[in-house]
Amino acid sequence: MLTKNQRNILEHTNSRAANGNCCGDSLDIQKLVFLGLMEFVGTTGFCPDKYYRLTPAGRKTLEEAKMSENPTDYEPLLTACTGFIKGWPHFLSRINFDASFLDAEAIRFMNEVPGKIKTGLSKIERNKND
Repeated sequence: MLTKNQRNILEHTNSRAANGNCCGDSLDIQKLVFLGLMEFVGTTGFCPDKYYRLTPAGRKTLEEAKMSENPTDYEPLLTACTGFIKGWPHFLSRINFDASFLDAEAIRFMNEVPGKIKTGLSKIERNKND
């Protein structure tokens, strides 16, 4: 279980630290390194402090922590996306493509968005099962 400060360090490193490298050293950072959530990347000539970055395990832990804070926030989105994917073939079957005036953007949407939603749903399912 991460402390609030450790979670803040992961969040800062992930979203606000320059180049994804956290500058500094503390007991909390050392604990995150020990847990395999961060790793040492070196120092620079202009700063005597050590730099650390998230490991893949650190990014996954941070994402899981975000999802577990508000797990029900995702349910309406998952329901809507699942409904969209199930209804998409029916929607397409009702379009008369010979007589339609679909522009390039509408066609791009129809070709790309359902696949992106399916990919997102698959990633969520994989994360649930890990």
